[in-house]
Amino acid sequence: MRITASVASVQSDSLPGIVKQLDHAGVNAYHLDSIESEEIFHFASHLRQFTDKPFDLHLITETPEKYWDLIRQSGIPEIHLQLENLKKPLFIPDDLKGKVGLAVLASTNPKLFSVYRKEAASILIMLTTPGKSGGKFKPEHFANIIRYREMYPEIPMTVDGGVNHEVASVLRLMGIRTIVSGSYLFSNETIQQSVNLLHHHEETNWTIQDVMAHGTEIFSVSGKSFGVNALSWWINSTGQVIEISRLPEWQFNLEQISTFAELSGDALFVDELLKISTLKTTIASMNQVPRYVFAVNEHLKITGSFFIQIPEHDLTSSK
Repeated sequence: MRITASVASVQSDSLPGIVKQLDHAGVNAYHLDSIESEEIFHFASHLRQFTDKPFDLHLITETPEKYWDLIRQSGIPEIHLQLENLKKPLFIPDDLKGKVGLAVLASTNPKLFSVYRKEAASILIMLTTPGKSGGKFKPEHFANIIRYREMYPEIPMTVDGGVNHEVASVLRLMGIRTIVSGSYLFSNETIQQSVNLLHHHEETNWTIQDVMAHGTEIFSVSGKSFGVNALSWWINSTGQVIEISRLPEWQFNLEQISTFAELSGDALFVDELLKISTLKTTIASMNQVPRYVFAVNEHLKITGSFFIQIPEHDLTSSK
């Protein structure tokens, strides 16, 4: 997982030492925020004295064209414009070297992003108020992220807002490859410990029920429908994988499940009380990992869905 450090709240006289620790700990880049201000470019120049890591810029403005020259001069390779603040069609200059994506509030309907799908290089999902640090992640935020992952699985996504080691472990499973971290980096004994936990922590008491998109709401987001095909699998609460065709009790519920039509690829149904950490261990042993996971309760009724996207090298390393 790529870690982008936010250091906006660090005191200026402490910045050189903090940046040195962050670089040594292995952060990948530095995250900059600006709300209708050119000051962030002066801060970027100051920060550049202490690190050669790349920067990414989250720019909240109604008129991004005012900043193109400053972005050209700064050489910042990745920029995210806040979608909700745009008042006219997005125009990205051809000579701009940096990649331009869009930042969205997690509560924003993902359909609003669709008009920018061809222009935007990436999505920054904001789970807290833009420009403010120290946000707290709420489990229901996972459902918001699932909506975006389900509609735009091919677009790289970054999550910003209250991400700790436990949240990061779930985001990795969902295919989120970049996170923005601020206050959490300084919440453990050392910055190195925080970075290591964000990269490698796997244990969590969260279950599928805690992190899924509840009900069938996810199916209506994109207008798609899903269901059962010939190769469908069931993972019980202990992580055991069983082919559904071998479970007679499932035959009484297939009518309800099949109302979601046909799913392209194997369908994966899991007990809603299955721990996330157990799910990851289990699917690492499977030959094919379905993208969509359906949570099922004790009455074999679908109660929600989850999105999985794990690179092959991550699966291999887990076996």
